[in-house]
Amino acid sequence: MGKKEMIQMTNEKKVTELLNSVQSKSKLRTLSYSELVGAAESVYSHFGIPKKYVDCEVYYVSNAQIFPNAYKYTPESTCVIFFFKRGKVYIKEIRRGLCNYSHSFDVYSMSKEMIKEIVDRMGCF
Repeated sequence: MGKKEMIQMTNEKKVTELLNSVQSKSKLRTLSYSELVGAAESVYSHFGIPKKYVDCEVYYVSNAQIFPNAYKYTPESTCVIFFFKRGKVYIKEIRRGLCNYSHSFDVYSMSKEMIKEIVDRMGCF
């Protein structure tokens, strides 16, 4: 079960404690604090989220891959829910979960134009 706590990404000590708690029995597909910082920056660039926009949430799995149907099990990886608000990055949840997709994107208070711009940039539709 993951740890649900809204903490600011700049709080390295607290983020590291949460990572250690969630990944305590894991040896593979883990994350470090520096990898999380890099992941948050890559989310900004991948989705094209201007840092001034508020209230968007991204579910992120760093070790995501597509596994053949012949595999009996899908491995677990550390999963993070980032929450972006007014140029600051928060961690909403850190947990272990299946690593069969890399990210999803939920928007809470962006204009339709901004959503369309992000979707067009990603080439989803």
